Amino acid sequence: MNTMKAYKYDNELVYYFETGDPAKPKMIFFHNGGTDHRVWKKQIDFFAKDFHIYAIDMPGYGRSKNARENYELNFFTEMISTFIESQKIGKCILVGNCIGAAAALLYANQFPSIVTKLIVFQIASKTLIQAGALGRLQKITGYNQFTRAM
Repeated sequence: MNTMKAYKYDNELVYYFETGDPAKPKMIFFHNGGTDHRVWKKQIDFFAKDFHIYAIDMPGYGRSKNARENYELNFFTEMISTFIESQKIGKCILVGNCIGAAAALLYANQFPSIVTKLIVFQIASKTLIQAGALGRLQKITGYNQFTRAM
C-alpha cells in the first residue's frame, strides 16, 4: 500500500500518502509551509517497516487544493482531528515541522490520550516567522498575514 488517498475536510479534498502495515503502530507526518508530504520521503522509507505511515498534504500544499487565502492554526488542528477520526486511527505518533509541528503540538495538547509520542521540529511561532525570510518580507511590504493566525 504505497498510494495517495484523500479525505474530505471543510468541503475540500485533503490528500495523504499511506504506506506500511496497517497492523503496526500509526505514525502521521505533517510538513512545513511551502512543501508537501514528499519532504518526509527518507523518514517514511526508514519507518515504514515498523509503522503504518500517513503523510498529509496539508490544505494549500501538494495535491490538496488551496481553498482559502488564509489558514489559521486551529484550522490545521481540526484537520488533524478529522483525519484521525475519519481513518479510525486511534492512538498514534505525530511528527511535524514548522506549521505542521505547531498544529501537531496543539492537537496533542487537546487530545493527549490519542498522541502516544510527539516529534516536532522548528515549531512555527510569530518569533520564528518574524526572524526568517517571511519576517523580512513582512517588514518590507507591511503584509502581516504570515503571523496573523498565530
